Amino acid sequence: MAAEHWLWLSAVQNVRPSAKLAALRHFGTPEALAAASEAELAALPGLRPAEARHLADVRLDEAGQLLEACLREDIAVLTLEDARYPRRLRCIADPPVVLYVLGALPRIDRLPAVGVVGTRRATPSGLETSRRLAAEIAACGGLVVTGLAAGVDAAAAQGALAAGGQVVGVLGTAVNEIYPRGSAPLFARVRETGALVSEHPPGHKARQWDFSARNRIISGLSAAVLVTEAPEKSGALITAGQAAAQGRGVFAVPGSAANAAAAGANALLRSGAQSALCGWDVMACLAERFPEHVHRPDGPVELPAEPICPPAARPTRTPRASHPAAAASAPAPACTACTPEQLAALSEHQRSIVAVMQRPCMHIDEIIESTGLPAPDVTAELTVLQIAGIVSQQQGKHFTLCGGQTR
Repeated sequence: MAAEHWLWLSAVQNVRPSAKLAALRHFGTPEALAAASEAELAALPGLRPAEARHLADVRLDEAGQLLEACLREDIAVLTLEDARYPRRLRCIADPPVVLYVLGALPRIDRLPAVGVVGTRRATPSGLETSRRLAAEIAACGGLVVTGLAAGVDAAAAQGALAAGGQVVGVLGTAVNEIYPRGSAPLFARVRETGALVSEHPPGHKARQWDFSARNRIISGLSAAVLVTEAPEKSGALITAGQAAAQGRGVFAVPGSAANAAAAGANALLRSGAQSALCGWDVMACLAERFPEHVHRPDGPVELPAEPICPPAARPTRTPRASHPAAAASAPAPACTACTPEQLAALSEHQRSIVAVMQRPCMHIDEIIESTGLPAPDVTAELTVLQIAGIVSQQQGKHFTLCGGQTR
């Protein structure tokens, strides 16, 4: 039953990872924790009353179903007591109690792993820099760890793979969920040559804070973290902060003062991060620690002109703003939230937004990524759609079509 108890604990919702870990350490084993009463749990220092209630609601039957799903989908389950669980990650303040893995997780404790992170809305220069530096890190013997989000993360994974390196993708979603949706080829290549990892089991419904929480795993698996391009308010800066707290080296690519997308990276440099203009700038600092793996390449790293894993084409029901002629010729989405007259009156951007809202309670970031529209445009158009009664907003910047979904 031990496996089911670990899976139960990992799948408990609305309990902080640090609270799960504290409760586990207090009771010693997940079995003992599952047997504890709500009163015993509520007495633990630092555990919130709501968290005690959630931990007292033990559902081992659902955990058994999770185990079956993992076996069926070839998902490895690494618990904190598993010898395969990375020691580097286990030693952080709040490691995941379970790590779910698709693919073959490299022996990461013995490798010069570098977390490469940055903004999802990177400039063309930022994308190219991320791709090049990740390729150079791989060519120097480094393992690239990244979140596989759109923008810098995906570019870094592409670069490392193009240079023949391995990538570990750390997901904020369930380990078997592809997000963003158009990234299936990249996810498949990462799984084939490295691994996809997550603290969330199959069937987990991602929440906004899950993507922030996964930052500690990216830095926890890494020996150093590189921020290639990030604005002042960016999840990449959270990762850099986690890395510093975990004793990892922090590097940043300096950018133009006129480039708002580089303001966060420049701030890191002012705070004491090391400057990186090429992959060797990072790897040279890891050479003494990993002499068997780190080497300086003989010449420049050659990258293919096109990405090795191009993103999947967007569905025709989602017109691109940069191609108005194509959008005009694409069939209008069927939407039970709109009358035919309302649908005809929607702007091109509004039709794009309505077309991708295929389920209730979609977060604005997912809508932005699915449409490919600038964030300010999506925010403005969602406001107009709310006024028109077509879209409603829920807590935490989640949105739902009022009368139904696209089909």
